[in-house]
Amino acid sequence: MSSLTFEGAHVLVLGIGARAAAARQVLTDTGAILTDRFSSSVTYVVIDRSVSSSNPTLQAARRAAVPVITTSELQRVPGMESIGTGSGAGASYRSAPPAATTVSASHVSPPTVVPSGPPRRPAVVPHPMQPPMPPQLPPATVVRNEGLDTAIGCLALAFCTSGLAMPFVAGYFAIRQKSGALVAVAAGYLVPTLFILFMLFGPLVDPAVYFLMVLVWLGLWAGGTVHAFMMGKQHGQRKNAQRQLPGASYHPGNAAALAKVRALRQLREEARQVVAQDPSMARDLKIGRPDLPRSYNDGGLIDVNAVSADVLVQLPGVTEVVAQEIVTHRRDVGPFMDGSDVMFHTSMVPAERERFEEVAVFLR
Repeated sequence: MSSLTFEGAHVLVLGIGARAAAARQVLTDTGAILTDRFSSSVTYVVIDRSVSSSNPTLQAARRAAVPVITTSELQRVPGMESIGTGSGAGASYRSAPPAATTVSASHVSPPTVVPSGPPRRPAVVPHPMQPPMPPQLPPATVVRNEGLDTAIGCLALAFCTSGLAMPFVAGYFAIRQKSGALVAVAAGYLVPTLFILFMLFGPLVDPAVYFLMVLVWLGLWAGGTVHAFMMGKQHGQRKNAQRQLPGASYHPGNAAALAKVRALRQLREEARQVVAQDPSMARDLKIGRPDLPRSYNDGGLIDVNAVSADVLVQLPGVTEVVAQEIVTHRRDVGPFMDGSDVMFHTSMVPAERERFEEVAVFLR
């Protein structure tokens, strides 16, 4: 017969009675990890008589096929008999705890469907006073400065060829950048280059023409060398920008726009870590409260359980009707736990859930 193990499991206890309090103590002594909200990491849900069948958390657990156990059923487990007295685990149990406390599957209600796949790993619950962990940033990537390398290479090529390679340099960048302007530049360099080659290898002409050729050659040499350096530097900078910001074709505004979005995501991630590890600090910092004056930048998060309907409509997928439904549910039932809870109790379109959860935060 299959069994359900509590040691190391992530358990959510619902109820306000003495049995629920005793169950929390017994489960803690058994080695279970208690949590205060329902999520995908919850392995079991324990309820007492104070929990009604219409409880949203209980319904969510049953929809997810998470085993729901009553305190009466839990009391039948060896070593947990003291739940019935509401006094917590007995001294004899604490002195010799079993390796793994189990309860028969026949006592579990409902569940009729057992989730397939690998067993859930219990999530680590931080200590309430543990300070927020700094965000784990990916290691910095050292990117070679291709702008300077390319510029020096082009300068050396133009200088060593006395400027005669400039039609090829400009033509190369015209092809790589698909630039009509650089095609015209390459053609412009080709004219003096052909003139110089004709004077060097053609028939003898007037010495004054040779003097003109020397002036043109010196101008092509000096001007072409400087221009080759500038074209190489600009081309290398474009390649660097595209490598450091994938998806950013070279444009003056694209890199800045991508950097801004990534900065906002990083700020939201840091703020969510504060919310998860120290909710009291999160309230002091007014995370998710754009309607209040504050100095902490949370990247634009909005606390679904605190702000008014006028602020809620700023969330993706929240219309005026959905905002009013959220406010009504908070007043009559209580705060929301997560995005799935909002979807279940409001008329929000499911397709908007991903965008909604990117900005929404839930403080209780």
